[in-house]
Amino acid sequence: MYAALTIVIWSNIESFIKKTICMCETILMQRRPNLDEIRRMNIVECDEYLNNININLQSLQCYDFVNAVRIISNCFKHNNGIYIEKSNNKKNKIEEAFKREWDLECEKHIVYRKINFHELIINCGLFCNDLKREFKKT
Repeated sequence: MYAALTIVIWSNIESFIKKTICMCETILMQRRPNLDEIRRMNIVECDEYLNNININLQSLQCYDFVNAVRIISNCFKHNNGIYIEKSNNKKNKIEEAFKREWDLECEKHIVYRKINFHELIINCGLFCNDLKREFKKT
C-alpha cells in the first residue's frame, strides 16, 4: 500500500508538470499543444522544455525530495521495489540524507512504510506550488 501511495503521488506531480507545459504552449507560445507529444515526455525532456522558458525545476522548493520520490517510484515499477542507482548523474541519485532517513541501501528492497507520508504530501505540495508560482512569473 505504501509503495502504491508513493507511485500515485509521483504520477500526480508528473501530470502537474505536463499540464504546466500545456499551459505554456497555450498561453506563452500561443499555439495548440500537442498533447500526445507532451504525454510522452520524460522528466528530463520536461526539465529542458521548462528551462527554455526560464523555469528551472531543480531550483524549486523541495526538488531533491520530489526527485527522490520519482526515483523510488520508478524502482517499484521497473526494479520490483529494489533500490538501484542507475548512474552518477545527480538527477538519478537520491540525496544521502533521504537514503539515511528512508533506510535505503543499493540493491535491496525499499521499505516504503519508512517514508513519512505526511512529509511526502507536504513537500510534494510545496514543489507544485513553487512551480505554479514560477509559471505565473513568466
